[in-house]
Amino acid sequence: MSKLTKLVENARRGGQGFGFMARQTEAVPGLILIASLPASRPELVKAAIEAGADALVLSEGDATTADAVAVQRVVQVAGDRPCGLAVAGTEPAEATRSRAWQEAGVDFLLLSPGNAAGLLLGELEKVAKIRADCEATEVRALDALGMDAFVVERAEDRAGARLSIADAARYRLLTALTGRPVFVGVENRDLVADLENLAELGVEGVLVGPATLGEDPAAVRGVLESFRSEITRLGPRKPPKRRQGQELPLIPRVAPPGSGGGEEEPGIPGEPDFPE
Repeated sequence: MSKLTKLVENARRGGQGFGFMARQTEAVPGLILIASLPASRPELVKAAIEAGADALVLSEGDATTADAVAVQRVVQVAGDRPCGLAVAGTEPAEATRSRAWQEAGVDFLLLSPGNAAGLLLGELEKVAKIRADCEATEVRALDALGMDAFVVERAEDRAGARLSIADAARYRLLTALTGRPVFVGVENRDLVADLENLAELGVEGVLVGPATLGEDPAAVRGVLESFRSEITRLGPRKPPKRRQGQELPLIPRVAPPGSGGGEEEPGIPGEPDFPE
């Protein structure tokens, strides 16, 4: 089990133990704060940790297997925080490359649809970036490839805007499609005010992007502290609100007259559409 998976499970439990010796530990906020750094520099990692980031995504840049030593140095600065690697480019990735990252202490890979399929063969956990307006079939297809979590990127025309009802509907549907952890990528510091709404939708947390953080340690610290403060205020996770009868029922499909089919065949409703 990766560090990221353990982090998600702990946030879902609110820090409460389980099993015969279960006991309540310090309350754990229900939203996870991930900092996606624009460069894999130790001073940026240190600033993110001091500001309260729960996990980090490092920038691969032009990394090759030979750069695993440099990645390891940065991961060591992060201590026990989960560290992912945002894979750049579309060049074929050999299994040795993924193994080198794992040996360097990388916990998971942040992948885009254009990345090489060879990355699916490694043992590192995979977090897929998806568009907020993607089709439900795309999400389920990625889930079938073994993705362990998803980061939803906001549409370009919504990147600088507050959360709308249409945004909320999309995120709620995405959290229900696979049961995998879903994080929302944010490129706007103003979204701090919408964290409570995101928590109600069932997302696991937010990934603050490189464009928002910048490359100055003081700026990284300031942005993340604003998110951390609000997440702490919200406290432990609460179950997402559901309405009675919200689940989609199975609907029997009756053969039309004259078709020769005298028996009813169970049918499943079509995929729900995303709101426009």
